[in-house]
Amino acid sequence: MTWLLIEIFVFVLAAAVFGGLIGLGLAGSGARRRVIAFERQHQGLVDQVQSYEQARRLVEARAVARAAAEAAARGDLEVRLVETEAAAAEYRARAEAAERRVHLMQSPGSSPELIEAVAPVLPQADGGAEVASLGTELEATDAARGKAESELRRIEAERDAAAAERRSAQEIESLRAQLALSERVRAKTESDLAVAHARAEAAMRTASWTAPGTPAAAAAAALAEGERPTGLPAPRNGKADDLRRIKGIGPKNEGVLNSLGIYHYQQIAALTPANVAWLDAYMKFHGRIARDDWVGQAKALIGDGASPEAGA
Repeated sequence: MTWLLIEIFVFVLAAAVFGGLIGLGLAGSGARRRVIAFERQHQGLVDQVQSYEQARRLVEARAVARAAAEAAARGDLEVRLVETEAAAAEYRARAEAAERRVHLMQSPGSSPELIEAVAPVLPQADGGAEVASLGTELEATDAARGKAESELRRIEAERDAAAAERRSAQEIESLRAQLALSERVRAKTESDLAVAHARAEAAMRTASWTAPGTPAAAAAAALAEGERPTGLPAPRNGKADDLRRIKGIGPKNEGVLNSLGIYHYQQIAALTPANVAWLDAYMKFHGRIARDDWVGQAKALIGDGASPEAGA
């Protein structure tokens, strides 16, 4: 009878151990699935950030190309305008000289000697015919100059419109804002992914039988029972507190806390025991947060007015 009871007890114990191992295996599988889902979400955010960067570079390249084309067109029109002005001045000078020659030849008191004396400085032409020809050329030159000036005004109007478009820069600013938002979402996702990895590793470590009271069991319990602190997307008023004034927080730990959205003494002072357990397991401090009394130090700093929000 005693052997029968022993066999039944051993059978029940083996069944309980086997069931526990199966449960831990299922938990580990679920953790792996969550890790894969986090990785996919992270990759999607990375692709979105890259697409935003490509769009921003395309907008900037288009603005630079348009400015270069406008500068080249303006320079060509200015050269043409200068040449047209020079030609018009030459035609006017020739027309005035021809008119003076005709007037001198038609004057009753002019003598052949006077005409011969001024001949070297006056153009040799057929009086009125040359004046008419020069007048026609001058009109054509004035028309060409008017056309060049009209084209120049059109180019300047297009340049002013492009400059106004560049000054507004609403599209680029919108893309930069979306990029910053994506970066914050990506940082949060990476943090969640790190937590998922830690939980998966803890689940895999405890998949083999872990006796109660061991350090591995305590770490797994802290991850399972702890609660992640609520973070902020950015520091309030754009200025974070100097968390390194708290004993136990150096530059590296301050960066980890900032990546979790913790920027101010008030956030640390408001940590619950579950938050402390979660942070302690996440940062692998083995109870250091409680030993250094981060919560008490943060409250003391707030009381001393060290935080900008203390007087608010």
